[in-house]
Amino acid sequence: MASFSKIVKSIFKSLSRSDYPVLNSQLNFKIWLTYILDAGLTSMRALFYR
Repeated sequence: MASFSKIVKSIFKSLSRSDYPVLNSQLNFKIWLTYILDAGLTSMRALFYR
């Protein structure tokens, strides 16, 4: 599990924080990672309602 966090951190560091005015790459990565890792979510809509 520790190696997973290292992989995520390395990907996260390489993403720009200011590439898009509304949804930057780091925020987009966080949203998708939350969606993928949370077994209680069945759709992206559920993620945004949560």
